[in-house]
Amino acid sequence: MLAWAIPLLAGLALLGFGGADILDGVSRSPLPPFEVPKSVSGPKRIEVFLKDSAGNPAAGATLILLEPSVARATADAEGIARPAVLGEGPFRWMVTLPGHALLSGGPSAAFPDGGLRLHALREPVMEENQLRPSYSLLLSIMDAEGIPIPEALVVARDSGARRAAPSLGVSDANGRAALVGLGDGPHTLSFYAPGLPPLASWELLAVPAFDPSQTKTLEFRVPVCHFHLKGVSRGETLTAARLNPDAPLGLRISGTEEDVRFGPLPPGNYRFECMGETVVLAGKPGSVAVHSFGEVASPGL
Repeated sequence: MLAWAIPLLAGLALLGFGGADILDGVSRSPLPPFEVPKSVSGPKRIEVFLKDSAGNPAAGATLILLEPSVARATADAEGIARPAVLGEGPFRWMVTLPGHALLSGGPSAAFPDGGLRLHALREPVMEENQLRPSYSLLLSIMDAEGIPIPEALVVARDSGARRAAPSLGVSDANGRAALVGLGDGPHTLSFYAPGLPPLASWELLAVPAFDPSQTKTLEFRVPVCHFHLKGVSRGETLTAARLNPDAPLGLRISGTEEDVRFGPLPPGNYRFECMGETVVLAGKPGSVAVHSFGEVASPGL
């Protein structure tokens, strides 16, 4: 098994992957639609303890919060991830760490007191009486300039078995990912922006058809945009969202740095709110849109 390969457990029942709840023409997302929380409090930071398969602090693990608000945080040397959250729950989440299977859960009222423990990655075993063929696929995803896109979620679906669980992967620091346990026949493939839910709004690329039995390696270059927001005072909350299609990008609570960055993201218009100011910026492919709060926005670089 390649060290950089991060195939994930298929059939994430806790997240509702696959099944009849996913409507054609509405979204290619493996997640059911989100419900807007009835009551919202915060923002605030929560602490979640992440452990690797040996029970040690999972430094560098990525926690992706899906509900009650979208957020993302990286575990520190002590295994603590501190996402900024709006609302009291319930919580729905995913955790990724190289060499480990994706961990997911929720909805739940709170995170376990003992933290979340990931499981070591294992190759799927083909049973002797298993008739369904199994193929693997190596992928590489980069932006239009050839810069790798790490932590992009990759979802492959069997076009001939709509109710079958998808095969999942997450790209590594070099933009590489691996999918295993693929059947034969045509599949669809979707890439989603790093640290964001696998919803149509955050889809970086959609491949309508490929055959795992004929293809072993695929390389993609996709147009993405970035945002650089300046002048955010320490402790201030910055909220962001994509416009048309509307989708929350999440919120950030600034630390010692006054600069906040977002990206890579699908090109489009995005709204940012901070310190009583609201600005809409155009995210253009291959560009960085810059804005200083309290000043006039500058064009993309």
